[in-house]
Amino acid sequence: MLDENGYWKRSEDINAMGAAALKDNHGSRPTYGDLLDFGKWLGGIAYKLSPASDVENCADNGSALPCTSAAMGIFGGIFGKLGGKILGKLGKLESLGAKVAKAGPLAFKDSFAGDNLIRDVYVSGVQIRVESGHGYRSDHAATSADITSVLDRDVVDSAVARDLAARVGAGTQVATGGKAGASTFQIALNGYNVGYRAVYIPQLQRYDIPTYWIP
Repeated sequence: MLDENGYWKRSEDINAMGAAALKDNHGSRPTYGDLLDFGKWLGGIAYKLSPASDVENCADNGSALPCTSAAMGIFGGIFGKLGGKILGKLGKLESLGAKVAKAGPLAFKDSFAGDNLIRDVYVSGVQIRVESGHGYRSDHAATSADITSVLDRDVVDSAVARDLAARVGAGTQVATGGKAGASTFQIALNGYNVGYRAVYIPQLQRYDIPTYWIP
């Protein structure tokens, strides 16, 4: 757009471009796949927003400023590479999160104390014992759901052991008393909250989970 002296009125053109974006470009929001090629998406936006006379206006006025299409092309090239790298990293983190969420059961060493299934394992160098027989049962007191009907034993045992090991690794203090003095923690697992108790036995350098339940 030219003013009365024949100069390009850049601010009005920018306003017009913004209006065009609001009116015509609602269907051009990027998908995750598009963002991985951010330059391509941005180039498409630039094409839609560039006035037909844009190149002519720049040439007629001898402006040192690049035309809209050229400027957006340069912008897209620079930020396309940056956006691709950032989103690539996010994709890797998302993939890692999915792998952690779908981690298989731990390789427990199982034994019995009467009818109580005892499961020992090392997680990230932390020795943990899960008293699965006390936690994974249908008649657990003070529970809102039968854990045996909604969650798999290996999934629960592995989840609480991993959670406790992560807390220990992060410096969380765990009680050294008996069951009455145990620390209590809670995790979210497959749509359910699972609470568990934990104690540290210094002489054995072992962390015990004497029970768990669905609150």
